[in-house]
Amino acid sequence: MPPKKRNINYDDDDADENDNAGNESLIVRERLNFANRSSNGSSSGGGSVGSSNSTNQWCAFNIGDKSENDIERVMIAYLEKYHLQDIRDILCPPLTLTNDDTIHYSVFIDVSHFMSANIEIGSILLSYPTELIPIFERALIKTQQRHIEKQEVMKEQFKLKTFVHVRLHTLPQCSEVTKTSVRSVRSCDANRLISVSGTVIKTGPIKMLEYKKIYICK
Repeated sequence: MPPKKRNINYDDDDADENDNAGNESLIVRERLNFANRSSNGSSSGGGSVGSSNSTNQWCAFNIGDKSENDIERVMIAYLEKYHLQDIRDILCPPLTLTNDDTIHYSVFIDVSHFMSANIEIGSILLSYPTELIPIFERALIKTQQRHIEKQEVMKEQFKLKTFVHVRLHTLPQCSEVTKTSVRSVRSCDANRLISVSGTVIKTGPIKMLEYKKIYICK
């Protein structure tokens, strides 16, 4: 005899558990994908230049512990709290500057202050700058968009700028980041933010960098 058909009814609690399980799986996949993208192109040998082992050997936090959205939300909150005036100046520059969306704009970020606001993301920023600086710059664009949406009057004067960059300065004073001289820089410092202090004692003449030539046959 063929098996009898059974109607299975899920109550609300079961449905909520299934939704939560699906959301957790999605978050795990996002974190794994972010970690895999961050480690692409890195060699597995210990101590090699640019390898993931040499990059995060002193960092107590793992880049795979946070998704891109989590990091971006932290950066947007920081920009809105401490750099809102910079965002306004980018959206609507002072009268002495041109409100041009084709030129590049910068926001200067104090790394030590950013780490005091969020030690986890700040430490990851020092260890993985090539991965987190683009996220920071996307956060700059989204912060502009959020500020424009909040405006009720004179909204047309604000022009979104997409060529925005973060300029990091004031790194923390620790031996892993602050180098006493150029000779103290090692291969393990590749792809990391470091600070080197020194005095320029000699400069050479300015030379033009030639990167392209066009020849026309006659």
